Amino acid sequence: MGARSISQDVGYKTWRVRYGGKEYAHISSYIVPLMLSKGISENQINNIMVESPKRMLTFV
Repeated sequence: MGARSISQDVGYKTWRVRYGGKEYAHISSYIVPLMLSKGISENQINNIMVESPKRMLTFV
């Protein structure tokens, strides 16, 4: 699969939870279950969500 990562931000006030948005929980609450339902393994999701960003953010 190669090095993959996924990210998001909250760019508008309406994306905040207090205004009815999903805020930062969108990926973990909605996208990850969708990925699992489409056959992406938990190991692949861990690589996308944890391992690849860890490598990208290592400046040593």
